[in-house]
Amino acid sequence: MTSHWTSLDESPPPGLAAWRSIDEEPPRRVLLLTTRWLLSVVAAAAGLLILVGAAGGYLLGRRKAAPANPVAATPPPEEPSLPERARLREFPPAPEPEPIRTPYAEELTDLDRETSAPETKEEFRLVLDVLRRARGRHADPAWAEAVDRRVEAIQTRVAAHFALLEQRFKEAPADEAARMRERVARWGLDEYVAKLDPPPAVKTPPPEPKPEPAKATKLAFPTEAPRTAGAKVYLESWTRAAARATQRDFDTAAAELRRAGRLFEEEETRREAAADQEDFRRAAAILQDAGEAFARSAPGTALSLECRDAAGVVRKVSGLVVRNDPDRAELAVPGTRETVFAEYADVTAPSIAEFLRAKGKAADARTAAILCLLEGATEAAARLLGSGLDAVPAKYWAYSEAVRVRPPAPDPARRQEESARQLYYAAEREFRAPQTRGPAVEKYRILAKEFFDTSLVRRAAQRISQRSDACKEYFFGAADARGAGTFRKVERPPPVGPCWTSRADTDLSRGNENYVEVEFYAMTEAPYRCWAQVGACCVESFLSFYQTTDLVAPHPTKPNVLLPVEPATRYGLPLPPPSLPVKMHHADHAPGKPKEPTVWAWIEVPLPKYKAAGLKKLRIITHQEGFSVARVLVSSSRKTAPVPAEVKELETSRE
Repeated sequence: MTSHWTSLDESPPPGLAAWRSIDEEPPRRVLLLTTRWLLSVVAAAAGLLILVGAAGGYLLGRRKAAPANPVAATPPPEEPSLPERARLREFPPAPEPEPIRTPYAEELTDLDRETSAPETKEEFRLVLDVLRRARGRHADPAWAEAVDRRVEAIQTRVAAHFALLEQRFKEAPADEAARMRERVARWGLDEYVAKLDPPPAVKTPPPEPKPEPAKATKLAFPTEAPRTAGAKVYLESWTRAAARATQRDFDTAAAELRRAGRLFEEEETRREAAADQEDFRRAAAILQDAGEAFARSAPGTALSLECRDAAGVVRKVSGLVVRNDPDRAELAVPGTRETVFAEYADVTAPSIAEFLRAKGKAADARTAAILCLLEGATEAAARLLGSGLDAVPAKYWAYSEAVRVRPPAPDPARRQEESARQLYYAAEREFRAPQTRGPAVEKYRILAKEFFDTSLVRRAAQRISQRSDACKEYFFGAADARGAGTFRKVERPPPVGPCWTSRADTDLSRGNENYVEVEFYAMTEAPYRCWAQVGACCVESFLSFYQTTDLVAPHPTKPNVLLPVEPATRYGLPLPPPSLPVKMHHADHAPGKPKEPTVWAWIEVPLPKYKAAGLKKLRIITHQEGFSVARVLVSSSRKTAPVPAEVKELETSRE
């Protein structure tokens, strides 16, 4: 067999020949096997990649279908194009201001350089004089505004500087205080020097010799004539009725006299009872006339009245009328921010007589004297009657003296009335300011619930009811709002009227410095909605944002992080522009057209559900010139913005 493998000339067996054909070419066979192995490895790797991809796709699909945190799964929206309304806006700290690019840039720079050295030396008068002289160089309002800003800044720095010095001045030794005064004197501002100087000593003139008091002349009052037995009984009935009249319950007093008069047969006693009823009727008429005259006192009118309190003590109440109604006047105390109330029912009879005389409506002297005598004002009654004291029956004089010595016991109902009054006065004072309107509403509700049987609550029921619901709605005009930054109060033609208008464009990073702010007291009984009447000339100018108490929103790039969007923070939520047929950009207008509010509309300002009752702030922000705010309505009862007729009604009813 071996000879066959080695002999190349012999023909091998068929099977062996085939074998030898492969064995004779070993490189080709190795290449073929290697290729097959590589192909199998590639196929396996491809299959593995396909399997991994399928598994990843499956897991990703499940995550998208049911995310653990829906907020985190929501990708942040792309930066919107104008108008911006997609998401929270952050107002980053403003970059360093660029050099002023105005026609007066170089001139203002020179002005700052000129005032810098004197200000460093604390020569503030010189600085202010330089600025005030410079203000008149140009008639352009832009120049005047730039100079005014510098004057205001200097005055603010001087005031702050003086506040620190003044505190040290009060505690410094005499020598150091003298040096500090000299330092302030070098400022050249006399008003600050005067604040450090002690007030000049007032020389008190020697007292003038007091004249000897005149000897009082005792008045000779009429005396009662002897009465019959029946007349004495009637006098007792009259005394009881007079006590009612002293409390100014003339209807009950007259009814008692009518009953008493029917019990007596003597004609003289019947005539006396009829005359007394007529006197009481006329006295009640004087009170009514006086009340009407009091109620006609216009705001700003000076009133000085003597009033009797619940304890019977007479006190003088003076001031300027703030508000008036048929029952009382609220008076501003001169020189203070306080107010006092004068109840017309408490004004003394002598004060009533003097008031009517000053108004040229002097009451009948006899009836006014009777009214004074019923209250124990004997001397006042005598002054009214002069020498005719006999015009009033003697029993009135005797009763007056008895009232002076021992006034009638206070009526328990009067004490309840006085408690209701004090609560009402506090509510009236607190109601004016948004900061205290909530506590005022609570007081009105207490009055309606616990003092419903007092005359005050019965007569003021409508006012108390309306104000008990006052925190449900607030209507703000331009006078009720506060503007800052580029906003200025401007008078527009009707029907808009006064409004706040942004007078310049600013960088968006400083937009939160320009705002219109309102304050209101929110209750937790119902959610509030808000609408603002805004104006502009194009969609670009309508671009605005808002901030309010308790408002939060997702971070612009971290949706699962909530940020406070409250006043004075760096964040604001965009307000949707009104759906009006206006141009998109201001550049689309004719060249030279100013950015002024030419179209007006109400837009809704979304409010959060406030966490607790209390004072809330709302700011409307912009960086656009021409954007304006005329009115703001906050309500827990309305569903839509007010129509023009409702706006007029709100304007009329607003205090």
